[in-house]
Amino acid sequence: MRDIADKFLASVLSKTDRHSSEAPLLRTIRDHAIRKLTPGALPISTDESWRYTDLRSLYGLNLSSVSESQQIDEQILQSFRLPEATDFVVIVDGIFSEKYSSTLSAKEFSVLSNARAEPAGMQVALSKALLGTLEDRFGDGFSALNSSGARDIIMVTVNGESALERVIQVLNVNTKKDVFSCPRILFDCGVGVEATLIEDSLNIGGYRYFTNNVVELFVRENAKVDHIQLQREDLDSFFISNSFVNIERSGTYRSWAISCGAKLSRHNPHVYLGGNGAHADLKGLALCDKGRVSDTHSTLYHAEAHTSSRQTHKNIAADQARVVFNGKIKVFKDAQGTDAAQQSRSLLLSNRASIDAKPELEIFADDVKCAHGATIGQINDEELFYLKARGIDDRTARSLLNYAFARDVLDDLPIKSILPSIEENIRALTSF
Repeated sequence: MRDIADKFLASVLSKTDRHSSEAPLLRTIRDHAIRKLTPGALPISTDESWRYTDLRSLYGLNLSSVSESQQIDEQILQSFRLPEATDFVVIVDGIFSEKYSSTLSAKEFSVLSNARAEPAGMQVALSKALLGTLEDRFGDGFSALNSSGARDIIMVTVNGESALERVIQVLNVNTKKDVFSCPRILFDCGVGVEATLIEDSLNIGGYRYFTNNVVELFVRENAKVDHIQLQREDLDSFFISNSFVNIERSGTYRSWAISCGAKLSRHNPHVYLGGNGAHADLKGLALCDKGRVSDTHSTLYHAEAHTSSRQTHKNIAADQARVVFNGKIKVFKDAQGTDAAQQSRSLLLSNRASIDAKPELEIFADDVKCAHGATIGQINDEELFYLKARGIDDRTARSLLNYAFARDVLDDLPIKSILPSIEENIRALTSF
């Protein structure tokens, strides 16, 4: 299988679109990534962290890149815009679309493009200081592949000058068959600022393709960021996402990652709690059926004293689907007073489905409070009996319990208008 992975890597690199007038910073990032993408850089199933996810179907594809984005009916795109969004950024096939976007001010927003010599708007110095630093530290072969192939990099900095709490929605749309796209976001939330970032990935057209997504997110001192990632790609597509988060002193990061699409999806959240009093709260929901694979591998790094984290991940697998969750908490030597808890709960709706859950603790400090747990099962018989005893038929009772199991992680979702589309996917999977 190593030969297949290396052949796929060589093919993608050879078809990456590079422009002679691209920004020097982008060229530097590309060249650095390409140097790392030597044979063996992409994972295979013999690698421990990929042992449950077979990538042969992805590596067997013959993909091409896109040089120009597809024209789309603007009404269709606007139908996905959330009413709470103060800013709307549209990426079509990995390319930023100014035509369809209503973006932030030039001081806060910029695009690093392979078709433009220099980014406009945001200070170049800031992008040079941040861009690629987290990916280079915590990334893997796929995140390096994103760095080598990103057509446009969205760069956002939100500071305290605006009294309005920013809700920035990034809509990532795929429209073409057998292509690969590399959406990339740099998000910097300034000192004491509250902001929300929404990443919504979907398809218009129903095609097979590969999306390789990366976001680098910086939570400054006393800042608060809510981060919603909704993956609802086409059921014949492939989706891999790496999220890199750095939280400074007394900063708060909350995330909701919902996966309900793609033939094969993988999400790798890396959250570095690098300041005293930093806090992270991660919630995840994987809905999987029809033989699909949904894989989440998260790592939380408690690097400083008195940091805290909470993680709740729920999985539902039906038909012949496979769901994987691997959650690792790493507590560094100097991170005394760490308070971390992780819980994974999984529901099997079919005896042909499978779920693999592996919580991990790696602790090098003495004064900590850490806990983790994982459960995999079916509907609770006592709860089912309780509903049926009140006149609810078996079919309806099972659907209600399944729905309640999934819906629980969404109770505190800050953007309520996104709930109906998620609930529709929950009902489609959990109703008998």
